Amino acid sequence: MVVSSARMAITGHCTSIVHRSLPVSSRTTVSLATLLVLIMAFILPASIAFAQSTNMPEELRAVKITNVASDVLFSDESIAEAMDYLASIGINAILPVVQNGGYTQFYSEVMDEYFDRPLDPRLNGRDVLEVVLREAHRNGIEVYPWFEYGFAAHYSGPNGPATGGFIGATYPHWMSVDHEGNVCKKNGFDWISGINPDVQEFMLKLIMEVVRKYDIDGIEFSDRMPALPRECGYDEGTVALYRSEHDGADPSPFPRNATWTRWRAGKLNDFYRAVRDSVKTYDEELFVASSPNIYPWGYNEYLQDPVTWASEGIVDHLIPQLYRYNIDDYNFELNKTLTDLPEEVRSIYFAGILMNVGSYTISEEYLRASIESNRAMGVAGEAYFFYEGLRQNNNALGDMLGREYYYEPATIPGRNGEIRRVATSIDEYQDVNPGTVLLAGNYPNPFNPSTQIRFELPTGSAVELGVYTVTGQRVATLIDEWLPAGTHRVSFDAGNLTSGVYVYRIRAGDRTQSMKMTLVK
Repeated sequence: MVVSSARMAITGHCTSIVHRSLPVSSRTTVSLATLLVLIMAFILPASIAFAQSTNMPEELRAVKITNVASDVLFSDESIAEAMDYLASIGINAILPVVQNGGYTQFYSEVMDEYFDRPLDPRLNGRDVLEVVLREAHRNGIEVYPWFEYGFAAHYSGPNGPATGGFIGATYPHWMSVDHEGNVCKKNGFDWISGINPDVQEFMLKLIMEVVRKYDIDGIEFSDRMPALPRECGYDEGTVALYRSEHDGADPSPFPRNATWTRWRAGKLNDFYRAVRDSVKTYDEELFVASSPNIYPWGYNEYLQDPVTWASEGIVDHLIPQLYRYNIDDYNFELNKTLTDLPEEVRSIYFAGILMNVGSYTISEEYLRASIESNRAMGVAGEAYFFYEGLRQNNNALGDMLGREYYYEPATIPGRNGEIRRVATSIDEYQDVNPGTVLLAGNYPNPFNPSTQIRFELPTGSAVELGVYTVTGQRVATLIDEWLPAGTHRVSFDAGNLTSGVYVYRIRAGDRTQSMKMTLVK
């Protein structure tokens, strides 16, 4: 049997199977019924690999993918090749940019409504997120769309005038200002006010558009959301809100005043809580992740409050940017940011590692030392900025990670030992083009006794979704009605069925697709 994905694993006590040979570290007796189910799943013609293992390590192995200093997102072929490579070295999550330079890297009806600019013009009409999801999920990799610019409207550079770009031109009252009335600018970025209710409403719409429209696994914020330069916050909208809560009093004219700082940081925290509540209400299995500036510097300069985010359960993954150029400075920040957190929430802490930027690329020696420090401190995983560093020097760093650290498949912390995205063969998607119905798989898989099936409709259509035995006997009809365009989910309860492999088949218009799922009782 040829395994077309980079890696797949068998459930229960069976040994993981990967693209390269690995030593078997332990063996445990399995029931005959369970073993037969697993064998059937491999010999049947359907192409889904499946996994669910309590024996796998739990580690976050994430990589950020940008549209700057990288060509990956500018062709479908590059995306597919990148996902294949990342899977081959053990990466289990990617953080692809979806908001950069004021534009979105997905087709956004919200951006179209607000700005008549639904998509980054450099993408020539391509919905990059759609392609990334397809190729990443084909390889069993989770996807957390990264809202990179956050509350930064525009990059005007160190010397250019702060205008806010087309966002500031369209909604000038969104722009934050300092106490002198100047448009808020820091490190070359022009800022809108993340405290302004109108700005928060827009951003929440944009985030939830991604959540509802795409079959994602979580969302990712970084050092510009939620955030606001401490010098700023004197725009009319923010000041009016402050006055309404302080008997008409104005905020302190001193931007570093502790009370004024705490109030603004608290408002940004409130926004983050609203984001989490909205995301979890829609799908509680989606993760909310953040890679903020290091604390307390990020709080003092950008009002970022990751200690509160972690302590109050606002984030599922906290990935501080430990972006330092030598191991001594790295270890200092690792120890400080980790010990700043209450011990009971440190399990959600992962290390942000600077892989490359500009002419800098981390050395193999430094990268090894960083990972060893992480594990010594009980930190179970990393997120790398950014992808291109893995591929430099003929894939030297990426291959080293796969060979020395990520050779064994790992589940993502917080998934309770289950694999959310099950690798499939490329044949599963080869006839699926934009504008066609797409089965997005079921989760969990294997399952007992219920699972959720997801699918995407480009247009409204009469839909029939049924479940069958491998011999073709229908055991359930889940949907038989007209449905509107969009992402749909349906639950399947197999409580009255026996363990085995089942096929679910969707018919929408003139298209039919099938996938496998495995019931293990």
